[in-house]
Amino acid sequence: MPKRIIIVTLAIAICWLFVWLMWVRAQMRSGSQIGVTFIGVTNNVVGLLSTSDKALAVFSVTNSTASPFVDRGFYYVETSASVLPYCPLGSAGTLPPHGCRIILTRIPTNAASWRVIVPYSQTTLPSQIVGGVRDALDHTLKRPSFDFDRYGKGAPRSDWVKL
Repeated sequence: MPKRIIIVTLAIAICWLFVWLMWVRAQMRSGSQIGVTFIGVTNNVVGLLSTSDKALAVFSVTNSTASPFVDRGFYYVETSASVLPYCPLGSAGTLPPHGCRIILTRIPTNAASWRVIVPYSQTTLPSQIVGGVRDALDHTLKRPSFDFDRYGKGAPRSDWVKL
């Protein structure tokens, strides 16, 4: 009889572990439910690009999930020739559940078409733990801060923009 209780308890524990792992995995994939949409072009807002009179692109970032997300503090501009990281312009920070943010980006000068990739991560405890471990490992291994292979792949991206 005690053997049976141990086996049943172990089976239940394994099932709960499996359910938890599936939940964490689903949370990691929910970044695909963040939309990045090109809205238009605006003139430079004072102070963002010093005294430059260059135009900026305006994007809306929307969260269609019930969980908050936080941006990584940078975004990528992808052209047919390259992918370059930039610091955000405009609103940044936490993207609330079912919320929206506006970001301003630089417009590449020598690109026929381009798009923006905005890395976000969930603010849930498991996501923060995994992110903290990855950040510590990257710092220890001296990996680049804006590594596209880590942050860009699978990150929310806009459609291609032609101006």
